Amino acid sequence: MISFEKIGRKADEMAKWTAVLIGLSLPLSTALDGILLALMALLWLLSGNFRVKFTTIRKNPVALAALVMCGITVLGLFYGHVNKGTLSDVKTFLLIPLLITLFQEERFRRYAWWGFLASMALTLVLSYLIYFHILPEIPTDKMKPIRPGTVLIGSIAQNFLMAFTTFLLAAKARFAETRFLRAVFAVFSVVAAINVLFMVPSRTGQVVLVVLMGFYLFEWLRWKGVIAASLMIVLVAGVIYGMPTTAVHTRMAQLFQEYGEWQPDRAARIDSSTGLRMEFYHNSLKIIRENPLFGVGTGGFAGAYQRQVRNSPMVATENPHNQYFLTAVELGLIGLGMLLILFVIQWRMAVRLPLGQERMLAYAMILATITGCLFNSFLSDHTEGLFYVWTTGILFAGLSSARDVEAAS
Repeated sequence: MISFEKIGRKADEMAKWTAVLIGLSLPLSTALDGILLALMALLWLLSGNFRVKFTTIRKNPVALAALVMCGITVLGLFYGHVNKGTLSDVKTFLLIPLLITLFQEERFRRYAWWGFLASMALTLVLSYLIYFHILPEIPTDKMKPIRPGTVLIGSIAQNFLMAFTTFLLAAKARFAETRFLRAVFAVFSVVAAINVLFMVPSRTGQVVLVVLMGFYLFEWLRWKGVIAASLMIVLVAGVIYGMPTTAVHTRMAQLFQEYGEWQPDRAARIDSSTGLRMEFYHNSLKIIRENPLFGVGTGGFAGAYQRQVRNSPMVATENPHNQYFLTAVELGLIGLGMLLILFVIQWRMAVRLPLGQERMLAYAMILATITGCLFNSFLSDHTEGLFYVWTTGILFAGLSSARDVEAAS
């Protein structure tokens, strides 16, 4: 006869493997992400043992901060506009403590990273094959033009994940036990960096990569690393800008031109990416001034922005392409402050992680997220938001694990 205890143990094991598999699906399929998340949540509930889970969450500062942010988002529902996207914002912060309970064992954290690396390696190979026309381009969205080197999830998300993968490979090279492995990881890191900088057109990923590589050099060489990173950035920027045929040169020249053309309170050109973003930021600031503390409510950005630009030729948008503006508009300065506190807590807790490689990856994940949120509403975007949640669960589950090891000794 099968007991409830055995069912719970089996469900717990399956929930952990489902959490691992999310790393495989992240770069490849948003539909599969959704299936795995639903299955993971169901198995988590079936596994029971809630007293241990709640104790793990209560003792983990990152999990508690995520729950507070989730609570603020839920409160915003009472004066905001509830829709499918709104509920996903609540889910984002609720998943962090759930994942922290599932990644308590170091082996599952290790399996998760290798699964993610395997999926990103496949993405990298396919990206090169598509870029050099060995494989046909893969249409990712009928409403958007196909971009060279883009595989399945769109250029912004792919380049962001590849920028982090470049750092992950560099970190593995640093901590590799043999020269051979060190060389292999280093070569793949360079190959991934080339893909980000020259092959997939996304300025967000390129900026994130520069930030992460600067941090890597600082971690490795300290202030000598800062000097080296500065020289590297100047040299790379000079080489790229001196090559007018490169996509990076074209994009940077376009950015400066569009920024120079933009003027406050005048409608930006519909084909001006930079001008439209500046317009979104400018109007978002006006909404924040009118609703400074609590904002317009969770899910209320689209309606508030539409009212702001009514009777003007400006474009109404549902997304300001900046997470900080989106949070401040919907949840006010209280919500924005709590989001920043969550990032600060993660940064402060990273030093307490048990392994040097985990500490480096935690700092890198936070820097990548903070930087990406400047240019996109990352926590509301499916792939980028799930990446932040998933990596937070993997990395900061190590806080509880480390405490358990210390208590046992």
